[in-house]
Amino acid sequence: QNNEYAQALRDFSRAIQIDPGFLLAYANRAAIYMDKHKYPEAAADFSKAVQIYPGFSKAYYGRGVAYLNMNNLQQANLDFKKAEELQKKGLR
Repeated sequence: QNNEYAQALRDFSRAIQIDPGFLLAYANRAAIYMDKHKYPEAAADFSKAVQIYPGFSKAYYGRGVAYLNMNNLQQANLDFKKAEELQKKGLR
């Protein structure tokens, strides 16, 4: 599994290098970072995903979880509220 994660990280990083606006590459790389407990890296990638598409509620939620794991409760709460707001609008 670690080898598959490493290859996926390389692939997503390469995709981002080729297309810095590739939203799902950031989101998927962030998910891998979350699984590996690399929360600052995950938060950075979720932030980039939100920058590309501000209506991406799952990125706000994921970043909230990353912040929660980094004990940044204030930012986590803001992101959870934003994710909920966007989901009520039907945005994922």
